[in-house]
Amino acid sequence: MMLRPILAASLLTGAIAVSLPGTGQAQFAPQSVDCIATGKLQITHIGRNQMTGGEGGGLAISVLIYNPQNTSQRFSITYTGGARNKVTNQERNWSAYMRQTEWVATVTGGSSITDQQIRNNVQLRCY
Repeated sequence: MMLRPILAASLLTGAIAVSLPGTGQAQFAPQSVDCIATGKLQITHIGRNQMTGGEGGGLAISVLIYNPQNTSQRFSITYTGGARNKVTNQERNWSAYMRQTEWVATVTGGSSITDQQIRNNVQLRCY
């Protein structure tokens, strides 16, 4: 049984191992860090776009994300706040100094949502 060596290796390295069903092989989950807190990525602008009723209505929220590093950065985006539609674990790999707008959520009647609430609900995890 392969699980004992896999478990021992994961305990020694601090990695999280998940056994693949029926194979006895491990898939190690990449360790991630908070991109904003570590300075790997920055949210430089928050955009709001009021959608028409034909598009389902609501307020579409986007963020302008900047990679200030001279190397590429792999990361995932998740919007943790309440929303009708929201991005969940969308992976991206950006080149050095890349700046791009990403849609993160559509909220119903979201005119009272503040920039700080949006920043708090956008989770960027770097790998």
